[in-house]
Amino acid sequence: MLNILLIIISLTKRLKNLEKIQVSNDGAVLTRPEILCLYFLLQGKTAKATAKILDISNRTVEDHLFNAKRKLKPDPEVKLFSAVLNSPFLNQIITFGKTCYPDIQLLDKNAIID
Repeated sequence: MLNILLIIISLTKRLKNLEKIQVSNDGAVLTRPEILCLYFLLQGKTAKATAKILDISNRTVEDHLFNAKRKLKPDPEVKLFSAVLNSPFLNQIITFGKTCYPDIQLLDKNAIID
């Protein structure tokens, strides 16, 4: 019984770690809601559309995007969208978003840039 409990605890910890992306050496991590808001930003979704999908308020979406931008630390002149597209974490964000919301098609990265 104790072994089963230890296995469950171990799996739970692993799942929680999958819901975060470390973005800097100072320990900053993107949380699940931040990742999902970034994912929908890449889809061209507005804060209002993202809020509806995630069943949260527009303001909460804007807060998550603000926090994500702060953690990604892009150049002040760079828009968050461009920072995410050029981020080394782009593939992780896309994979996470697709896993959570497989029915939403990701726009072609090249089509976004052109």
